[in-house]
Amino acid sequence: MLLPSVFLETKSLPPERRLSLTLFGSSRKVIYMKRFLVSVLMLCAAGLASAQANFPQQPLKIIVPFGQGATDTVGRFLAERLQEQLGQPVYVVNQPGGIGTIGTRYVADSPPDGYTMTVSNTGTHAAAPSLFTNLGYDPLNSFTHIGTFGRVFWVLQVRSDLPVKSVEEFVAYAKANPGKVNMPYYSASSRLSNYMLSKAAQIDVYEVPYKDSGQVITGLRQGDLDAAFFLFDLAAQNEQLGFIKSLAVSSPQRATIKPDLPTIAETFKGFDMSSWLGLAAAAGTPEPAAKRLRESLALALKDPRSKEWFAAHAIDVYTLSPSETQELIKRDMKVWAEFVKDANIPPVQ
Repeated sequence: MLLPSVFLETKSLPPERRLSLTLFGSSRKVIYMKRFLVSVLMLCAAGLASAQANFPQQPLKIIVPFGQGATDTVGRFLAERLQEQLGQPVYVVNQPGGIGTIGTRYVADSPPDGYTMTVSNTGTHAAAPSLFTNLGYDPLNSFTHIGTFGRVFWVLQVRSDLPVKSVEEFVAYAKANPGKVNMPYYSASSRLSNYMLSKAAQIDVYEVPYKDSGQVITGLRQGDLDAAFFLFDLAAQNEQLGFIKSLAVSSPQRATIKPDLPTIAETFKGFDMSSWLGLAAAAGTPEPAAKRLRESLALALKDPRSKEWFAAHAIDVYTLSPSETQELIKRDMKVWAEFVKDANIPPVQ
């Protein structure tokens, strides 16, 4: 029987020497194995770090949690600008449903690598928690918030023959006619606008449900309605009709695209009813990827073409850092929770 050379060499040695050599050999094998594993881990870490540092290395996609409309339009424009900054294709995918919660939940459940983002907004991240009992995501903790990029405002408009020219005069008219000033709501945000104004001014208006903004315009023309809130871009178009006039905008500061229009906050301090738009990826997105996205978003918004496009679509460039975005969401969630409670709106199961 042939024996290993090490065994032959150590067989004649005293037992304690053979044990020492055996242990030494085993220890050396362990050391070699440890060194090998450390090398493998270092290579993996280096590869991961390199991939993160060179982000992105493949196409990205932005999930718009709605169908065609304002959010989709701005999402596609933003994708074009980000594509220029990132050097990779940025695709837009519409995934509507559940007032935006289905597409938003999809992004929350996506791999946290920065390649899948969503257009976060007031509805999906502030209103939804109060409107759904089983939302499926946490607006704060399920996302890596890249930041906000735009804000759309609501304009209080009245029919032209209503004898008021300012917010103060409108409030006085409403107090003189309690429960007789007809105001419509045709979306969650338009209803919240009515609620916030009524609460701030302590007036009692009669709310009428309408299907869409087109029907509201008809109601104002026919005299069935007295006042209504419209998104800024539509309000600008309404002014050209000849039978609707603007009183004030719901933003905390005057809009840069129409600085001559007063704010409701000038009459009621702290009034702020604006719908914001942002960009968010799944929670746990590596910081190098998140940083690259933040920097690219900032550069895209500084592009003169972006400023021109946003102005043409009545969207105010509105930039907040990730931490500021978190605070915005917290504040708006409280506003919506109070509104849903006071309005006795039952949440969707």
